[in-house]
Amino acid sequence: MPKKKAAAEPVAGPTTESLVDAIYKEMNEKYGAGHMVDGDEYISRPQMLIPMSPVFDVLTSGGIQEGSFVGFAGKEKTGKTTSILSFAARCQRPEYGSRPIFYGKVEGRLSRKHTSEIEGLITKRPHFNILQSEEGRILSAQDHLTEYLNIVKTVPGAVIIIDSISALTDQKEIEAGVGSESRGGGAKLFTQFVRLAKDIVPVNRSIVIGVSQMMANVTGQGKKWLEKGSLYWRYQCDYLFCSTYAKPWTATNNKQIGLQTEWSCTNTPTGSPGKKMSGFIRFGTGIDNIYELLSMGQMCGLIQGKTWYYLSYLKLHRPEFADQEKPNDSVPKAQGGEGVYRLLKNNPEYAELLRLEILKILADPDCAIGYQKQDECCRE
Repeated sequence: MPKKKAAAEPVAGPTTESLVDAIYKEMNEKYGAGHMVDGDEYISRPQMLIPMSPVFDVLTSGGIQEGSFVGFAGKEKTGKTTSILSFAARCQRPEYGSRPIFYGKVEGRLSRKHTSEIEGLITKRPHFNILQSEEGRILSAQDHLTEYLNIVKTVPGAVIIIDSISALTDQKEIEAGVGSESRGGGAKLFTQFVRLAKDIVPVNRSIVIGVSQMMANVTGQGKKWLEKGSLYWRYQCDYLFCSTYAKPWTATNNKQIGLQTEWSCTNTPTGSPGKKMSGFIRFGTGIDNIYELLSMGQMCGLIQGKTWYYLSYLKLHRPEFADQEKPNDSVPKAQGGEGVYRLLKNNPEYAELLRLEILKILADPDCAIGYQKQDECCRE
């Protein structure tokens, strides 16, 4: 009786790991090293986080990441441009990359007061650069957006401010004049710019900031106010802020010293969105970081008192302030709001330690600072 043939051994196929390794090799040989990476490598790549102000750092849970698109919307005269220029001054600091600022003067309303009164803003070339219309050439949306795209490609780390997206005017409309129609011309061109820039901005660690105007919603449905401009921009924005209202900020003598603006944050990649807080803009300064720190320090219980204010948080950092018998008398103190403001202003190390303590509190998952019952953004 003939013998039966032994069954053939199953041939082992390629493993998942070997197939993936082949893909990595092919992609990186084809396009260059780094075009295919795993999640761990992607997450571990350093990405600078630039603080904006105490209030905005609460809204964003830390600040603005390089390689981001940032949108500002809101009604007129609520401090959008001043807030953005205050952030630009922060970006110019060496510890944040000494970044050049490119300001697109689309609306033509940037005043000399805006640039001359922002604390710390360097306005000379190459630190601060303004693209604007001049006699003999009125710049169109095509002109502005072509130059912004060129800057994104050629100047790594640049901060580009487009003020405003809503005012971008198609060349056809400029040539045809009053009475002509250009259905969404500026918005379509801006959408194209964003599509072309979206992959370059994170690679070159740029920051693109766009300002949008508001318009009334005449449909009677949904929000009372809507943001003008490209819907694609809202999808692309990593950060999206809206100034819901502003009111005069007055001193004890009822003299107006600035604006108190309520900001909401609907997009942030660095934390939970949906926060709302009041920021403070002081005339001749820009965002008043010291006053915002003082207000938040009181809110967090780090600064205590009513008539005399005590910097209680310093007990955690300086042994000479940790007197257990007289815990309040051992720390620096000042009388009245103006007194404690000057104390923090004149002692930058006290202000920095206060900022760090506030950030620790914000990192607590149970922290509710900034969260409140949310109305729809930009709704009266």
